[in-house]
Amino acid sequence: METEVQTSFRVTVWEPYFSKRMILHVDQPSSVKLYGREHELQHEVFTCEIAEDVWGGITDDTSREQLQRGFLGAFEASQPPSSRSMVHLGAYLNLVDLAIRSGHSSWSQSQSQISDIGAAPVLADTLYAFHQQLSWIYETFRDVPGATVSVR
Repeated sequence: METEVQTSFRVTVWEPYFSKRMILHVDQPSSVKLYGREHELQHEVFTCEIAEDVWGGITDDTSREQLQRGFLGAFEASQPPSSRSMVHLGAYLNLVDLAIRSGHSSWSQSQSQISDIGAAPVLADTLYAFHQQLSWIYETFRDVPGATVSVR
């Protein structure tokens, strides 16, 4: 059974949110929750849309599967914030860097187009570009206490 490859997703950086007041959350009339300072709430501080198939340029099937699952699974929004920390993002970046250095990344046709040249195909090393974007996120937010990353 083949799984569908997710080629477009949103990467979001979160930081802890400590409310000065109690927050009332009502799911259903019978399900009411109160949140205060002791609860782990977060708010969004940065989001970027990844519209390219970052996995398409990976030439090694094992690396492709490992990197895709390693990102989309490990940083899924349903995972607890503690497993989506900047430390985890740094470890993932090391895996991507290793794949790039091992020659498992190549140029592939980009889904983007340059308006001046019309519908001509544009080639890009999408894994390298993804690595650069994640590196910027990591360098920018790694020292923010409690910062986490999610993908959706």
